[in-house]
Amino acid sequence: MRKYNDNSVAPIIAIDFDNTISIGDKYPECGKLRPYAKEVINFLTDIGVKIVIYTSRDAAINQDEQVVCDDLTPMITYLKENGIRYASINKSVQFAPFLYNSRKVYAHRYLDDRNFGFNDSVSVFPNMLFDTLVHLLDIPEKIAYYTCEEIRNNREIKFYEIEQYKGYVKEFWK
Repeated sequence: MRKYNDNSVAPIIAIDFDNTISIGDKYPECGKLRPYAKEVINFLTDIGVKIVIYTSRDAAINQDEQVVCDDLTPMITYLKENGIRYASINKSVQFAPFLYNSRKVYAHRYLDDRNFGFNDSVSVFPNMLFDTLVHLLDIPEKIAYYTCEEIRNNREIKFYEIEQYKGYVKEFWK
């Protein structure tokens, strides 16, 4: 049973960039890719979940010093070079249940190193995947656990399994 009555087109997960996807940052440079970030984000994207990267990074003009500050482009380049697929950056209006762009990114789940209870470990992304599959999408724990173990053990999720998840997400989310 769908958990939100918000008429969004798909489940939406907002994931922070600095110290969540990328770790050990020396801002504005990007750090190392957090273990399993790519695999989990791409799997969720493949099954129809909308991933929004949200960040304080921006490209703007510093009026006082009259210089352009662009911390966003290095992040976009980093995501592309690491093969991370996502739906948008700092914008959820195209899938949110309202027609304006709020300052807060709209999502059903948020993953951020500044969340209360954030566990800074190699299991952050597999744990988030398990929670999303079980508690957001009502996928049985046994199946969710199997999927997370496949990712943890660096085994590729088979095409037919992804197609089954896609069908389940579409059916569940309508």
